[in-house]
Amino acid sequence: MASHEHYEKTSRELEHLRRRLVDIQEEASGEVVEKENIIHDLQSRLHREEREREDWETMAGEQRASKDQAVMAMRAMERERDAARVERESLRQELDRQIQIHQNLEAVMEEFQSSQESTIQFEVENLQRKLSATKASLDEFQSRALSAEVRSKRTYPASDCSDRNPFVHETNG
Repeated sequence: MASHEHYEKTSRELEHLRRRLVDIQEEASGEVVEKENIIHDLQSRLHREEREREDWETMAGEQRASKDQAVMAMRAMERERDAARVERESLRQELDRQIQIHQNLEAVMEEFQSSQESTIQFEVENLQRKLSATKASLDEFQSRALSAEVRSKRTYPASDCSDRNPFVHETNG
């Protein structure tokens, strides 16, 4: 009975962990998509800022009078570009870390599930062996009881048997 309860408890834990893994996978997938969207936005921003920087460079070449202003604007955009690159790299590293955590969690869950399945299989086999041994004992007991009853009937006539052994009457009647 305790093995059945252990099996039920283990099954519930396994189901809970499976649901938790699905939740974590969905959460991680959502985070991956979100971070990829952020990276895409930053890349778009980076391309836009690079185009703007190129426009500023062109304008600076055409307008020598405002050269100092154009150079200052270009340097500011370069700083923004560099900051965007740093931010993009940071997000990429965070995404890689999240992916690694997700993969590690999946590996742990697979190992746990395999361990639980092995334990359950061992318990089931153990219970089957016990059941087989109990059935064999019962079969042997029934066989001996039948042999004793047959010997008793041979030794004592039916009417004598019921007078001497009240159990014979109960099992036959």
